[in-house]
Amino acid sequence: MANALVARLPYLKRSRSATTRPIRPGEKAGVDYDFVSREEFSRVRDAGGFIEWATVHGNEYGTPRSFLDGECRKGNLPLLVIDVQGALNVRKACPDALLVFLMPPSLEEVEKRLKNRGTEREKDAEVRLRNAPGEIAVAPEYDYIVVNAELDKAIDQLRDIIEKERNKRA
Repeated sequence: MANALVARLPYLKRSRSATTRPIRPGEKAGVDYDFVSREEFSRVRDAGGFIEWATVHGNEYGTPRSFLDGECRKGNLPLLVIDVQGALNVRKACPDALLVFLMPPSLEEVEKRLKNRGTEREKDAEVRLRNAPGEIAVAPEYDYIVVNAELDKAIDQLRDIIEKERNKRA
């Protein structure tokens, strides 16, 4: 979804998070994520190198501050694809950040999508499913909620929100 959104809005630049989780089949290091050791992650985190970071489903994730600063200097809008913990941390660090929650149509659909994706070990998928209701409960903290039932419709809604907010803040 994020890649399709970036294709429609060329001023959006998708962030690449650092993570301590193992690489999944089909992912490419340095493209999908920066896969780092826990020690490296801690070193960068302790040096203030992440705009946000969180432990999610047992692994560390963080958005490099250098990415955010660099894209803003270029006049682009950074697009962070992050979990609820990270989003709330971004809100603390950048109070004017636009937060959009992608709401699944149902918990059953979350389970179906996880299974169809086929990238999670069963144990990891169970953790994600257990955590989903708590993540959904945070949705009212966001500026907008988009129900991700139909991919193209959700992408169009996201595009419209981003353009509206960009024009309003210009």
